[in-house]
Amino acid sequence: MIRQLSPTEHSWQRVGELDSNNFAVIAEISGALDENLLHDALVKLIQNQAILSYDLEFKSDKVYYVQGELQDVPLTSYSVTNKDERNYLVDKALNTPINTCPFWNMTVVSIGKFQHSLVLCFNHMLADGRSAMKFYDYLLTCMADLSYQPPHIEPVKSFEHSY
Repeated sequence: MIRQLSPTEHSWQRVGELDSNNFAVIAEISGALDENLLHDALVKLIQNQAILSYDLEFKSDKVYYVQGELQDVPLTSYSVTNKDERNYLVDKALNTPINTCPFWNMTVVSIGKFQHSLVLCFNHMLADGRSAMKFYDYLLTCMADLSYQPPHIEPVKSFEHSY
């Protein structure tokens, strides 16, 4: 069966064309989105999941993961009027390299008040697809249940990463 790619699938096909080394997951949400609640849920996740603030330290020819410092939640929000603008911003989010701490970000692209694309991007050294799906699971649960506490993952002291 031949079918046209949806805008999200089209964007997914373009991942890596600019050598971004990102892993991305997009959630399409219909209905009202409270961005303050989204921000607060991200803060809760960052506080409980140490990996969300990891940084890299280079010593001679080795790379080490170390606990970094976050100045703010890596959340960017756009409001657009049509799908072409939305597709452009989703494409841009998917193909922009993430080379500094926290090595992940989230972009919200909204068309009006009831159509939202949440674009979650991780640098490939930080997370994979399973991690991204757990991130969304925790995030959406935090937003739906204000008393929910995601699992607390302790930071590592430092560990070597090599290929």
